[in-house]
Amino acid sequence: MFFRLSLKYRIALVIFLLEAIMMTAVLWNTTDEALNAARKHQQANHNVILTLLSELSRTALLTEEYSDLQLYFEQIENQPDIENIILTDTNDHIVVSSTIDQIGQTLPNLNDTQSLYWRNNLVDSEAGNLGLIALQFTNKSLFSASESIRRQGITTAAIGMSIILAIGLMVGFALTRRLERITQAAKDFANGKLDAQSKITGFDELGTLGKTFDHMVIDVSNKQQELEKHQQHLENLVDQRTKTIREQAQIINQIHDSIILTDLKGIIKTWNNGAKRLFGYHESETLGQHIEFIYPENEQELLTDRISHLQKEGNYESEVKMYRKNGEIFYGHLSLSLQRDENNNPIGMIGYSMDITARKNAENELLKRTKQLEVSNKELEAFSYSVSHDLRSPLRGIHGYSSALIEDYNNQLDDNGKRMLERIQKNSIRMGHLIDDLLKLSRISRRQVKKSETDLSYLAKGIISRLHNEEPHRKIDINIEDNLKSRCDKDLLHIALENLFGNAWKYTSKKDKAKIEFGIKNIDNKEVFYIKDNGAGFDMAYSNKLFGAFQRLHHANEFEGTGIGLATVSRIIHRHYGRIWAEAEVNKGATFYFELPK
Repeated sequence: MFFRLSLKYRIALVIFLLEAIMMTAVLWNTTDEALNAARKHQQANHNVILTLLSELSRTALLTEEYSDLQLYFEQIENQPDIENIILTDTNDHIVVSSTIDQIGQTLPNLNDTQSLYWRNNLVDSEAGNLGLIALQFTNKSLFSASESIRRQGITTAAIGMSIILAIGLMVGFALTRRLERITQAAKDFANGKLDAQSKITGFDELGTLGKTFDHMVIDVSNKQQELEKHQQHLENLVDQRTKTIREQAQIINQIHDSIILTDLKGIIKTWNNGAKRLFGYHESETLGQHIEFIYPENEQELLTDRISHLQKEGNYESEVKMYRKNGEIFYGHLSLSLQRDENNNPIGMIGYSMDITARKNAENELLKRTKQLEVSNKELEAFSYSVSHDLRSPLRGIHGYSSALIEDYNNQLDDNGKRMLERIQKNSIRMGHLIDDLLKLSRISRRQVKKSETDLSYLAKGIISRLHNEEPHRKIDINIEDNLKSRCDKDLLHIALENLFGNAWKYTSKKDKAKIEFGIKNIDNKEVFYIKDNGAGFDMAYSNKLFGAFQRLHHANEFEGTGIGLATVSRIIHRHYGRIWAEAEVNKGATFYFELPK
């Protein structure tokens, strides 16, 4: 039947068959080359990613800073061809993973499947192996692209054969030329020319194939640009990390104090500017030398013991004598620690030193003055005892003789003489009380402050109870706030409260409705205790004399006292590094405030 057809039809049919066969072969070859090129490009991209991640991982493993790398792993995993990324240390422990749950686990078996496969690379440095980087890739996108291209090829072939059959030899030649353009573009693409395009337009199958191929080339080119951006980002991160390391090294070199790095035998490896300032030696004079030359001979004998202690315990601190280049010996604070490698094995020693000569001299001077003060205190205590003893003897004589005169010569004395002798007795008793108060004030000034958690409300209630027992007829409205606590010397605060409550009790004695209140207020964001009464009060114009010894704002005929009580209170509060002040109004009462810092 073939030979019965006219020549043009036979030619058309032959051309159709040949073109159909050629189109099928070219299309098949083109798609295979495209897929092979895509597969090679994918493998090349994977190798680039693996290499870049290996470089970045080396920095992370050396610095043990994984947070930035973790974020980048999680970003990289979002690429369609990447399923998982794992970074392990030399112990096969996962330190970074795009799957966070894997961090801290042991490296699993890296087995390939039909759709998934692993690529890994050792991460090493000049010091040796640092760890392993492993990426798991998927072939799903490649398989999907392969099926899509093959389906498009079959469709294109079927439609193309129909068109060739309809339009004959001319269309066959046109199709051949267009196919050659696609084939050439595919070959260029396969040879690495990633911007190769067929530039075929039209709405037929070849036009669709050409546009699809061109779109594929553009997509691959965009992906390549994205990969280059990621590569640049990785390079920037590496540059930043390198810059940070250099800045840290510069900071160490600019620290005022000495920082020296040696090996485990004490041979100097680094010598910062602080060491140069402290010891006077330039770096070139010290590198490669044993560290012992900065210690006097008696300290050199202890150096071996210090190194042994350091290697056993991991750190060492001491105050030692050190040696400057000019021969001067000074006191230094020495702090030693071990330098360790990535496997936590000791590889060197780090020594931090600072000059504490001024502090040591100050401590010695303080110790000397403390001893002098102790001697002075003992002398003062002996003098106080001697004075009190020497004063009490004549006072007892005055009081005794005046009592004898009243008893033995009572009938011979007139009223004026009796009053004078009574005043002599009262003043001798008052003088005795004054001596007691002075001795008490002296002992308080010398006594060591021992702080503890103290319930001031409990102390106050005890004092008020004692005052009530001494004067049970007094009717006073007492208001003591509960749970008033402070960290203070319990005994000293008891003395202070006795004086303050004693004053409030005394100066309200002439009030029919006396009131005494003890509480706490917040003044300038500070807790301040107060004792308030509605007694005699005082004129605030004389408040500057209130806490001085022997200073009284009321006449002895009105209210008895020695003028030592508030001076004692002030001394106790100041020994707690607190402050005390008062507010008052004549005949309307007074309020004493005191603060005990926490």
